[in-house]
Formats: sequence, C-alpha cells, structure tokens
Amino acid sequence: MQLPVPIYVLKRQAKRLSRENRIPLNEALDCVALEQGYSGWSLLAARHTADTPAKNSLAS
Repeated sequence: MQLPVPIYVLKRQAKRLSRENRIPLNEALDCVALEQGYSGWSLLAARHTADTPAKNSLAS
C-alpha cells in the first residue's frame, strides 16, 4: 500500500502533535498511523520499508 504522503511528512506531523498535546512521541506516531489506516507506527514503517526499493545495492 503506497502512502499518500512521504513518511518524513508523517513524522513531522507526529512531532508537532506530540508537542501540541504533550504526549509521548510514540503515541503521536501511532495516532498518525491510525489516521493513515494502519494499526500502529511499526506496521506503517514496516509496510513502507517493504514497498520501497533499496537505494543502495550490496553488490559492487
């Protein structure tokens, strides 16, 4: 599943949410993930990593 916005934008939203609501960053990350349709940030990040091709190849 492709995210509608880049992951760095979602992280920025979570940091702002954390500051504004005085909640831990991990809770804010989970809130942002829920808004995107995922059950938690770890699942969102894992799916994003699986869908994103590796930028660097291990082969020389």
